[in-house]
Amino acid sequence: MVQTLISVAPKVAPIIYDILEKDGNHEYGLQYNVDYGVIRTTHFKAFDYIDDVLVVERVDDERSHWWIKSFKPGNGLWDGTSLLPDKGKIGFLDFNALFKASVFHDVLYKKAEAISKATGIPVEKILAFADDMLKILSEGYGASKKMTGPVHTLVRFGGSLYHKIKKLLVLALLLSLCGCYTVQTEMEGPPPDIEWTGPFFIGETNE
Repeated sequence: MVQTLISVAPKVAPIIYDILEKDGNHEYGLQYNVDYGVIRTTHFKAFDYIDDVLVVERVDDERSHWWIKSFKPGNGLWDGTSLLPDKGKIGFLDFNALFKASVFHDVLYKKAEAISKATGIPVEKILAFADDMLKILSEGYGASKKMTGPVHTLVRFGGSLYHKIKKLLVLALLLSLCGCYTVQTEMEGPPPDIEWTGPFFIGETNE
């Protein structure tokens, strides 16, 4: 199987890369600050952190209170649901729920290296936490586990590759079908309401 993947990857990679470029041609903004409440995870010890977008306050060793500040589109923080529609429902596939969950996931991916530098937590641990939250929030917004299970497996296996080198995602997409990952995170409250602006398409002015 691996040999087959290696042989087809050069042919498929340009197609995937083109899809990725089109998928990332727009961004969204967060209209108001969002309070995600207290979140517990065993991926890392709780910490305090603040920057232009994130506020994290330590509660105890495993729990922190998380906020995302409002931000405008056009700053590379949130491009919606990667490789999937940002809106709509098809059977048990609830893209609206996944879209609302994606803001936390996207912001954490964008800020992972800065958080790692400030706290000493490995980037991979932060990405794993973000992936857990994508599943938890998606289900909280109404998505079926039939949808969130495969999505969680996909981002857990392929997320760090996507974070580093987009052209390698073709291998991650194929290989991610072979495993599953345990969620090590939980929210103490329901997912918050969010209000957004956009889509803002790259190359347009954001007035």
